[in-house]
Amino acid sequence: MVNPRYGEILGRSADELIGHRLGEYVDPQDVAEFESLFRALVTQGEPFQVEQRYVRPDDSEVWINNHLTLIHDEGGQPSHAVAVALDVTQRRAAAQQREMLVSELNHRVKNTLALMQAIAVQTFRSASRDERTKFEGRLGALAEAHNLLSQEKWAGSELRDVIARALQPFLLNNPDRIRMAGPAVPLSPRLAVVLSMIVHEIATNAAKYGALSNETGRVTLDWEVITEAPKPRLRLIWTETGGPPVTAPVQRGFGSRLIERSARDQLGGEATVDFLPRGVVCTVTCALDEAQ
Repeated sequence: MVNPRYGEILGRSADELIGHRLGEYVDPQDVAEFESLFRALVTQGEPFQVEQRYVRPDDSEVWINNHLTLIHDEGGQPSHAVAVALDVTQRRAAAQQREMLVSELNHRVKNTLALMQAIAVQTFRSASRDERTKFEGRLGALAEAHNLLSQEKWAGSELRDVIARALQPFLLNNPDRIRMAGPAVPLSPRLAVVLSMIVHEIATNAAKYGALSNETGRVTLDWEVITEAPKPRLRLIWTETGGPPVTAPVQRGFGSRLIERSARDQLGGEATVDFLPRGVVCTVTCALDEAQ
């Protein structure tokens, strides 16, 4: 039996379909998969769902989401199968178009970052090595956040992965110097990029002046999701111990201002840097995007 809508999807009449194996109309590239699933359905009674290409009489392709279930007779023997078919051609085409646009975006952003790096080399040619290193580090953190998002097709990233990418340069010699602890927190692309920059900046300051600047310093990085507020909020706490004696600076450096402004202006949250005797403590709090 074939209902009229199924015939419309395949571009064939009921007479053309009845009496024929469904696999005859499956794209040759997908026939083996379909037949394997169908054999499992008949022999083991396992229903299956699969998206495959079908060929219409004009040689055009249509993507169909098939869900097949085996029906048994009163004696428990296989009687017939019921196939529910959904035309997903437009959805597949939209997904392919979106993937192509993301790939193009990734290509353009990487080219832009490479251009920025070239401009920076020219701009900082007469600057100190320290200034060049700081700028390249910030640019590198941005690139790493972008690479992670590219892998995730810009659907966002997991907080632990974002932090690990940002801290990777600081853990090459001693991976155990920074301990991370916290729940799984999915981040939107916007939060992933900004938090990556903030964590990189905190770690850079620690490598220059704090717990990562000697052989004995350690860092604990904890985070939690606060649900009591109207919107869930993320609180990230960076705690240093074992570093050189801490002295509060007379005035905020560029790195500290960057951390505070990024948290306030780009995340709608706040960041505090406390220069305690035992070590620096930096706390970043921001709202999680509603989509998360």
